[in-house]
Amino acid sequence: MSRIICIATTPDVTAPATSNRSSSSFIPTPQRSDSANILNTNVCGTSAFYCETIARNKGLLLVAASQFFFSIMNLAVKELNSIDPPVPALEVSLTLLCLIANS
Repeated sequence: MSRIICIATTPDVTAPATSNRSSSSFIPTPQRSDSANILNTNVCGTSAFYCETIARNKGLLLVAASQFFFSIMNLAVKELNSIDPPVPALEVSLTLLCLIANS
């Protein structure tokens, strides 16, 4: 079993002379931008308190959102089954999928 050494050259690092590959790929090094610091920007609104509260309770908010959407789905299935004749949820989801795919 032989090993193939793949080394990418960047502007600040050159490939060693013992490389088995004659052509190497160019992968640029990521550039740091001080003006676009995403961690320090306030994207949640005007108050940093709300951003911190949302960040601390992210897991609980995800669980609450999933419970909300599950209850909405349950309500929609019950309403579709109460129509005469009942409409299966699989038929509605396939129809929606076909509508989205064709648009």
